[in-house]
Amino acid sequence: MLLKLQHGTPADRIAAIAALAEMAPTTPGTGALLVKYLGDATDKSVLAEAEVRLITLGRGSHEVVAALVAGVRSEDDYNCRFFA
Repeated sequence: MLLKLQHGTPADRIAAIAALAEMAPTTPGTGALLVKYLGDATDKSVLAEAEVRLITLGRGSHEVVAALVAGVRSEDDYNCRFFA
């Protein structure tokens, strides 16, 4: 799934984001992985999907909020700062 997220087509990446978002509430580290990917995303449709999923996850996950705060504090993560 991570290979699809990094090297797949935009449709594969969106499917991988959706699958990871479904796993995030029960699998530690998955939310932070999605936040990390948000900083690396370049395709606008994939970026929009990641943002929608992270908004939903952020409402119930302290891990996602903490990862977003860390991304905002990072100087090299423009997408994360813009999203926040």
